[in-house]
Amino acid sequence: MAKKFDEEFIAAINATKRRSGRRLSREAVASVGKRGIFGMTTKAVKRHTHKDVEYQVDDMPGTYKTFDEAAGVAIARAASTGRKATIDVLVWSRAGARHYGDNYGVEIYEEDPEASVFERIEIRADSMGRIP
Repeated sequence: MAKKFDEEFIAAINATKRRSGRRLSREAVASVGKRGIFGMTTKAVKRHTHKDVEYQVDDMPGTYKTFDEAAGVAIARAASTGRKATIDVLVWSRAGARHYGDNYGVEIYEEDPEASVFERIEIRADSMGRIP
């Protein structure tokens, strides 16, 4: 069952990548199980920081050094506005890419080192109303 899920997950990822002209390498596909569904994001949640990794919420001025700080601001913004908020992950070096996403992060970084956003995470906070 898990293998079937992995194959379907990889096929969906590659279909998305095909539209953008990018495909995952065999090594990246093989390591999907280690990263989890959210790709590189699962490693980013750790509390360690790196001087070349920053997080920016929407188009607000300034950046945050930890994912937790950025996530807190994004959740508060989404809940108060009723719209989704985005966390942009900014990676400024190969070492930062390795810290954020291991070898897969380096591979993505090397495809386009001048990219302004390394990864974008959308946060929604929907009110479910009162629960009796």
